[in-house]
Amino acid sequence: MASAAAPPAQVVELYNATACVVCSIRSDLPEAMLLVLIVWLCSLTLSGLVITPLAGLKVAGIVSIGFLLALLVICWGLGVGRLIRDRSQHRSGHHPEA
Repeated sequence: MASAAAPPAQVVELYNATACVVCSIRSDLPEAMLLVLIVWLCSLTLSGLVITPLAGLKVAGIVSIGFLLALLVICWGLGVGRLIRDRSQHRSGHHPEA
């Protein structure tokens, strides 16, 4: 019975680089989303105390939803930027220390 040949070094390197990026995204994403949720929940108090008396409940709701969407876009943008930076560093051979 023939033994299985070892995979080429390029395949192993690609797998390791991909696993590293996936692990860093999976470990950072829940914490970032939780932080966004906490910041948004804290902003609801400010919206209720400041915007509601000045502009009304409907405007306060619209501002709160808009702020949540803005936070999510910022969080997503930073995550994608980090992913692109990590991939370019792996391709160039530079592996930052964790």
